[in-house]
Amino acid sequence: MQHHQLVLANGKIELTASGIPEPIIYGIAKSPYTAADVISSTSPVFSFLAPGNYYYGYYNGANFVSSSSTIAVANQYVTTSPSFTAYYATRYAYCGGTDPLGRVTGSLSGGNKPYNVELLNSSNVVVQAKANNWIIYNCNF
Repeated sequence: MQHHQLVLANGKIELTASGIPEPIIYGIAKSPYTAADVISSTSPVFSFLAPGNYYYGYYNGANFVSSSSTIAVANQYVTTSPSFTAYYATRYAYCGGTDPLGRVTGSLSGGNKPYNVELLNSSNVVVQAKANNWIIYNCNF
């Protein structure tokens, strides 16, 4: 059995098996491990893994057949805050009616996604909040 793909950015291991009779039950275990530590799945994709070195393999009956080497999963969590790379306001002079037509658009980069963006008024009260959407409509800015 060989590992097919390792995506370090989000703690994910994807395995591809060949020459093993189906149905296949895949397994991974963070090093060092005991039999009780093995995570098993009928899916070859293991996500949301903590950083560390993992053995991978499959089950032959009740026995975990482990690889002789490990796959490294790195810690990719960023501790820096995201920053606005661009932002601008349009149609901000009109504030009448139920649709104020005001618009603030911003672009974010860095940090850890998903982003949550809040528009605050001059009293630091949240006027509008958006997740993963950098266009905020409101006249109270």
